[in-house]
Amino acid sequence: MEESFMKWNPEEVASALEGKESRTKKTLDLLVSKLKGMDTQLQSEPLTFPPFDELWNKHLEEKNKTNVVHFGTRKKILGSLLAAAALFFAFIYLSPFSEEQIVKSYSIKIHAVSGDAYVVNSDGSRRSHLNLLSTLEKGDRLHVEEGSFVDLYLTSQSSIRIRENSDVILEKMIQDLDINKITIYLSQGSILAHIHKLNKSSQFTIRTEDSKVEVRGTKFLTEKQENGLVVAVSEGKVLVSQASKAFSQEIISNEELIQNGAEWKKSSLGAKNLRSLAELDYVAIESIPQENLSRVIQNEDDLYRIYSILERVSTTDGEDFRGVVFKMDESFIYIRTVKGESKIPRSKINEVEKIR
Repeated sequence: MEESFMKWNPEEVASALEGKESRTKKTLDLLVSKLKGMDTQLQSEPLTFPPFDELWNKHLEEKNKTNVVHFGTRKKILGSLLAAAALFFAFIYLSPFSEEQIVKSYSIKIHAVSGDAYVVNSDGSRRSHLNLLSTLEKGDRLHVEEGSFVDLYLTSQSSIRIRENSDVILEKMIQDLDINKITIYLSQGSILAHIHKLNKSSQFTIRTEDSKVEVRGTKFLTEKQENGLVVAVSEGKVLVSQASKAFSQEIISNEELIQNGAEWKKSSLGAKNLRSLAELDYVAIESIPQENLSRVIQNEDDLYRIYSILERVSTTDGEDFRGVVFKMDESFIYIRTVKGESKIPRSKINEVEKIR
């Protein structure tokens, strides 16, 4: 652009500045509109560019003196354009808009409801009962009554169970291609979670008023009790932190962390939390990870490596199915075996046993 700018005819430029229609005027108008457009997008202090006629007159003066292009003038123009470009990219990458404003939230599907659970209005009144046709959005507050639970598909490869006497808020739900960012606020009660290994850009967080639990891929329990938080892990690892007290503690498989007021105690997984985590064996995952779909399941070791569990389902007809129960509904249990998938009527189920 600079080379053609310096070759413009002075008379044509003068006519363009006076408003006479010409190719030169159209070029100047386009340049001005682009610079003004950048200034509008930035939504901050306007950029200050030297007046074009001032730059042009100075260029003519220098050209008459030396008959050489004045590089100082070119540097000013180039510097202004570079400043505009830098601020434009700053607007794009350091934008004040939140992630939710750029990437839309998505809805969550309900896999199972047992007992009484419902969406709560801001004043605490019941808005609607949950069922298998319900969908949940960002900001929804859920309450699960005593003796009840709700299973949610967060993604196709991650599920949670909101257990009895629990109150939660779906604070953040962002999905963009293979990136998922989910935050759940636990006001009371407990959550069991089976989160498939997340990529570096994805996040899953359970938050309380003063603590948060972050995971990359694990099976774990988070329970809010009267004296504090309980976090127990059966697979993988989680990070528990308190920003107000600069507290941070990592918990790995077969460990638990229990808060009692201001104190935290980490120990081996106890019998009570171990029993609670066993419920995850019956919280379905919508689909196995994509990277595993291409694997050929040739034996039970392959099944166990993919699902981290192996089960036996016996029926009243005397049949035995060895594999993984990956889905359940009101009428059937679905089990994946070495030979393939089978659908078994629940009325014919005699026993479901974890064998590995």
